[in-house]
Amino acid sequence: MSLELVLHVAGATRSSVWIQTRTFKKLHPREFHRRFLAQGVRPDGREGLLTWRTQHVLPGTLDTCAGSALIRIGGTTALCGVKVEVTVPDTNSPTTGFLVPNVDFPPLCSPAFKAGPPQEFAQSISEIVWKIVQGCVWCYVSLIRLLNLNTRNNVIDLESLCIEAGKAVWVVYADVVFLNYEGNAVDAALLALVAALKNTKIPKAVYFDVEGCVKTDSSAECEALDVKRAPFGSTFGIFEAANTKDGLGAATKLAMADPTDEEESVLISTLTVVVDGFSGEMMGIYGAQVSSHLFKDCISMAKQRASDCEKLLQ
Repeated sequence: MSLELVLHVAGATRSSVWIQTRTFKKLHPREFHRRFLAQGVRPDGREGLLTWRTQHVLPGTLDTCAGSALIRIGGTTALCGVKVEVTVPDTNSPTTGFLVPNVDFPPLCSPAFKAGPPQEFAQSISEIVWKIVQGCVWCYVSLIRLLNLNTRNNVIDLESLCIEAGKAVWVVYADVVFLNYEGNAVDAALLALVAALKNTKIPKAVYFDVEGCVKTDSSAECEALDVKRAPFGSTFGIFEAANTKDGLGAATKLAMADPTDEEESVLISTLTVVVDGFSGEMMGIYGAQVSSHLFKDCISMAKQRASDCEKLLQ
């Protein structure tokens, strides 16, 4: 569907249509997207509100890391590198290692991000990813039992990171860096994280009590990280449909899958549903509260997408 039809520009040349489109988009971004959506298309060319952008995954891109993966969701590109170090375990959990994720948005990925301390957006994305990795479920309390949410979501077996109880464990650092940002940070960060963890191998290590140190056996084959869960996010942008009302007289709320950065700027909220790609179990729900009908539709699509993501990584 052409821009002439969507924006109702008649009798204009293609160049003038492009100029008018850019001006209209800059002055009235919300109305710009509403007119596209009214025609059942997205500004990036996707047909329908619930179409996902194409995904690509390339594991093992960094030779200097224990594990790594480069992923793309549309124009959003993220790289995750994993490194492992030996540390002292927590006294309350002497046989449990650590998984520490981090998400970074450097200025090179988008003009929206500046150099310096992490901005609020980057901090919020890192917090969501950390909660998912640590098994902290967030959702409406009444839905935990209804949806059979699994509240023990450790992504990897942390006890498998133990080298010597009470003496030494592995700490796994998973750093996600966005190389280009065009929307949907949570989904991209989780896809890169899971792909990198599945690519990670840890060297065989032995703790020597007399010397009080850990030594690795370079001749022994490295062991693959024991990944128990594969949290894949499905993010939906929530927006108000033009000229439509619900039963209470409020504007009808609709959902669009996999919003771009331009679409994110005009949304009223987002909803992210996290599903385990291995078991299909719900792992968490993050974001705005929506109607039960819309909520169920989002969950159904999230489960299917998690299955597709897992197949992509096989």
